[in-house]
Amino acid sequence: LIASLRAVRPDFTLLPSADAQSMGMAALHTLGLNPCKGFGPIEGTFHYGYGYSALSSKDRLKELVYSQTFRRVPYASVNVVNSSYYEYAVAQRLVERARIRLVGDPVPQASHIGQHAARLRLGLETSGRYLGLLGSLDRRKAVPELLAAFRAAKLGPNDRLLLAGRMDPTYAALIANEYHDLVGDGRIVVMDRFLTHAELECGYEAIDLATIVYYKFPGLASLALKAVAAGTPLIAHDFGWLRMAIRRFEL
Repeated sequence: LIASLRAVRPDFTLLPSADAQSMGMAALHTLGLNPCKGFGPIEGTFHYGYGYSALSSKDRLKELVYSQTFRRVPYASVNVVNSSYYEYAVAQRLVERARIRLVGDPVPQASHIGQHAARLRLGLETSGRYLGLLGSLDRRKAVPELLAAFRAAKLGPNDRLLLAGRMDPTYAALIANEYHDLVGDGRIVVMDRFLTHAELECGYEAIDLATIVYYKFPGLASLALKAVAAGTPLIAHDFGWLRMAIRRFEL
């Protein structure tokens, strides 16, 4: 980032994912160095932070790093995506009130083509009920626990679990080794590939219940916003932004 600033010498800089690099910027500023000086105003947009969700000592240590980053980063403006963390930052006065603002995570208006049509577009069986998690199925998502819960629930033969999106290889191996019977029966439907925005939109309209489950993830979940836009109820982990959103807005 510093090399880019020096090479381009911009009049204005917007950092859309400023979390990690800003920790370095704040550390340099603490040491009396300001690598941003002389390059025009810089805005940073932040996605993470624990705030009131810091329950364990590890969480509190992480939050200490985030809090010090907010206090010391030499940006003209600090944008926060996570509304619960924004409320925490304002209450704790981590940044001067004039320099911090809440920014939205954009979600396109859903087309609302109907569940049947949405399933047809994705090539899904149109009958029965679907639970689903669609999007990047990376290591932050509690896919193993979701699979185990689906098997243990002993649902009907027309109740299915849809997992769609680019999948972590360990999760793909787990499904191949331990859940091949449910895949063979059509109970678990896997689409292990990148999904377009249109496919995500159809996917969340096609399912009956969105299962937005992460491992202790405190941040805003854009997948949950897509489910809400599609009018689909969701079940999620009881932690962080999702806990706040579900309780405050009765999602």
